[in-house]
Amino acid sequence: MQYNFTIRKKDKGFQIIVAYKDGYKWKQKSKQGFKTKREAKEYGHVIVKELDKTALLTKDTELKELTFKEFADMFLEIKKAHVTHNTLVMYRHAVCAFKSIHDMKLSDVKPLHIQNVVNKMANSPTTINSYYKVVERIFYIAINPYNIISDNPCDGVRLPRIERKSMIHTISDDDLNQFAKYIREKYPQAYYFLQIARYTGMRFSEVYGLTWNDISLENRQIHINKQLSFRKGVITFEKTKTANSVRILPIPPILENILIEYKSHELEFEYGLVLNPYKKNGVKWQINTYLKRFGDNLSAHNLRHTYATKLLANGLDVKTVSSLLGDTPAMVMKTYVHYNEEMKAAASNAVAKIFE
Repeated sequence: MQYNFTIRKKDKGFQIIVAYKDGYKWKQKSKQGFKTKREAKEYGHVIVKELDKTALLTKDTELKELTFKEFADMFLEIKKAHVTHNTLVMYRHAVCAFKSIHDMKLSDVKPLHIQNVVNKMANSPTTINSYYKVVERIFYIAINPYNIISDNPCDGVRLPRIERKSMIHTISDDDLNQFAKYIREKYPQAYYFLQIARYTGMRFSEVYGLTWNDISLENRQIHINKQLSFRKGVITFEKTKTANSVRILPIPPILENILIEYKSHELEFEYGLVLNPYKKNGVKWQINTYLKRFGDNLSAHNLRHTYATKLLANGLDVKTVSSLLGDTPAMVMKTYVHYNEEMKAAASNAVAKIFE
């Protein structure tokens, strides 16, 4: 952008005049009341910086007139092909939560509007933070690459604090063995899900997305490359939760024997799936109901926590554990490194050996 400064004395102080070219026309912005020429010139650069932001904004009238809801719908349409169904549902809920700004032009939304929505939300702090991040991302895209606005109205908004959980609950080997023995005859599909999840740390939908082609008993490996979605009686395969979730897992000998025994039953399901997809919801209920005997907050996902903790307690480094879980090292540090009894015992033994 072409511009020049003019500094002159005015009313016992100095005035800065910034002349700048807007298209084919020269325009001016000025401010007075500065004690020195230096102060006036410094403020001139502030004016130029703001003008640069404005100059970058789109000249497309249609884009400039878009409301938050209209632009959010564009965002959701783009994301549809890149995220899982559950993630897309969460995005839609986030947009709905900001209903009070739906009809406002993007350029008219200010931090105060975002803060008011956040303050009135009755959701949990975790949900509020998740919804906020979605909306923040929508406005970020409106800045880059669309150049509709220059500043993100989500900046500076105060969010409710998420209380860190004191400990993630794990399940002992004795309890898991007792559980496996109980459900083996009564709920065989739940039994095999339990054993696969227990010895691999896979997510629920990852286990159900497994086909026999993903399992190499010869190499003792499981290839995780998709997850299963079962809604309204329709089976679909979706991408894994994140790019990191595509991974290869080792099959420990105990699970190898279980899978060999299971495969000998010659059960056949659609797409060569390992488990019966039509039992998915029932299995989840059976697992969750039984695990509540050991704690009100326990669910099938605690099998994943148990797997992660056992690996860490036995000396595997965070980077290796994160690759096996399909998470980032930062997420493992934040979520799975908790000091449980097994880790206390391992630490105690290690300290004893160091100082013996």
